[in-house]
Amino acid sequence: MRYPVSAILVILCAAACVADGTKLTVMTYNVAYGAGVDPADRRIVERDTKGKYAGNRLDRVMSVVKYVNPDILGIEEACSWDKNDEAVAKQVAKELGMHYYLAKSGKSRFNVALFSKLPIVSAKGFPDEFTRAALQAELRLPDGRTLDVFVAHFNLLRSKDSQLSEIRYLAGQMRPHAFDLGVMMGDANFQYGVRKESTDALRASGFVIAPPVGKRIDQIWTSRPLTGDIKEGRQIPADLTNGTSDHRPTVMVIGIPEK
Repeated sequence: MRYPVSAILVILCAAACVADGTKLTVMTYNVAYGAGVDPADRRIVERDTKGKYAGNRLDRVMSVVKYVNPDILGIEEACSWDKNDEAVAKQVAKELGMHYYLAKSGKSRFNVALFSKLPIVSAKGFPDEFTRAALQAELRLPDGRTLDVFVAHFNLLRSKDSQLSEIRYLAGQMRPHAFDLGVMMGDANFQYGVRKESTDALRASGFVIAPPVGKRIDQIWTSRPLTGDIKEGRQIPADLTNGTSDHRPTVMVIGIPEK
């Protein structure tokens, strides 16, 4: 299985670093073609952005993540992180002291990944249902309860039918957990409320988008029991994120209600 990180240090940190489970910092970050770790991906993003996001950006991406210090991290466009026995994903997990699960896309290079200080009890991807990728995982909270986590990267808005199909599929996976403890995060590729069909399709999951909504396409949604205690994470300095990706991270601090 891919989701446990075997190093004892990682396991100990994952158990100890989440203080009491009452507050979780959740972060989603589209790192643009795998942060340029692979030369082929690097050439594409450098061409498409006229060199704005150049070179191997992984160290800079890691600096952003370490500044936030999330308990749960969703990565979109984890391109080439699956190569060489998931070498990059393993490197990131080890450096952060987190468990991980990588969900490989069955149709493109755009994988997604989950990194967690909480133990990953189970995880699965959906390689055939998404043009990019999505995953579903169960995490173990310090008090023994389960937190259901979804990481998704929906298709582009211009591919209307495909995007709607993907949203509806994931909403169907989320719906049974709407009144459990659950979080969905990722690159939605639509603005909440602006694209009504896509908005309504994801709202049908029973999950609720974390405020403030704004125009962001990188979104975090929560199940109903988690809507009462959500706030934005601390601001990330612009000079830290400049040149790392064409997306800024979205970060929320979510309170877990007592049993």
